Amino acid sequence: HISRVLFAWYNAASLDSFSKQFRLVADVANDAVLLLNLLAAAWFLKGHFGLVLCVSAVLRAVVSVAGAATRAAVVVHQAHQGNVSDVAAKDGSQETAVNLAGLVIGFLILPTVGSSTFFTYSVYFALTCVHLYANWRAVSSLQFDRVNPFRLDLLIESYRSMRETSV
Repeated sequence: HISRVLFAWYNAASLDSFSKQFRLVADVANDAVLLLNLLAAAWFLKGHFGLVLCVSAVLRAVVSVAGAATRAAVVVHQAHQGNVSDVAAKDGSQETAVNLAGLVIGFLILPTVGSSTFFTYSVYFALTCVHLYANWRAVSSLQFDRVNPFRLDLLIESYRSMRETSV
């Protein structure tokens, strides 16, 4: 809980300006949480089980704050007709449908994955790569109508260099 409050306090001003970046941070942190939970059960981390779970909880707090804040920014961006509630409801339904599909697929492959540690980690890494690539593509497709501070600096510098060359 403390890490959630600290992350929100430290990054609150940046969550809107860098919502695409924080969306990816949330996705990477979520995948790291899953990996840490897998590794915590492995024989070589049993002596550090508590530490691994604490790190996992801190990352889960980052996922919670960054995920919720960036989801709100994306929903507001996609609500072109003032229909924020409608877009948020459909986003939530879509996420529920994807989670349900993942759960069903998980139950179907569980008998084969559970028998081999190598296969378990192979499936995890393959699905993680697909997940991160898909989310990177999704975030890349967003075209926000605002300029974050980094891009503003680039625009100002570009404008200054154009003025200097035209003078």
